[in-house]
Amino acid sequence: MTTSALSVGKILEKLAEVSKRPRQTFVILNLISEVAGPDGRAGPWIEIDGKPIAIRDWLGIQLLPLMAKSRARQELRQRLRTTMKDELPADPEAAEKLIEQVVRERALQTNKTIISRAVTDLEAAGMIKRQYEGYLRPHVNRGAQRHAVYIVNAETRAALQRGTHLL
Repeated sequence: MTTSALSVGKILEKLAEVSKRPRQTFVILNLISEVAGPDGRAGPWIEIDGKPIAIRDWLGIQLLPLMAKSRARQELRQRLRTTMKDELPADPEAAEKLIEQVVRERALQTNKTIISRAVTDLEAAGMIKRQYEGYLRPHVNRGAQRHAVYIVNAETRAALQRGTHLL
């Protein structure tokens, strides 16, 4: 391997330069690469149990375990118990289930922001291109029922694949 070849170490180095949260950004890069096709394209849809899910939603779900025990999430649960006390069912199990549902919805919303920032950083690092596809054809503008597609460049994909062989 030549010294100019991209490696996982060089990816991390570059992400540390361009991102305020290089670890999160690296995790998201890995997740996108995991579902990317041979051409590096991931999205706009990922199939889960035979059902299509938008890639941003799928990424948000994948990030949920990282936040499960976070202090912020625990504090949110506590605030919800207080603010929702009049709306909660009398059954403690049902009340906890409702609180967990609200926490999950908020976490998924937060994750979408995290993903957007990470992809912006990955674009700045030159590792990913983002485009949007709509109902009829590919489209570079977002909105109007268009969904994100992430394209991981070949050099980055190759470095990540080499890195997985080391594990």
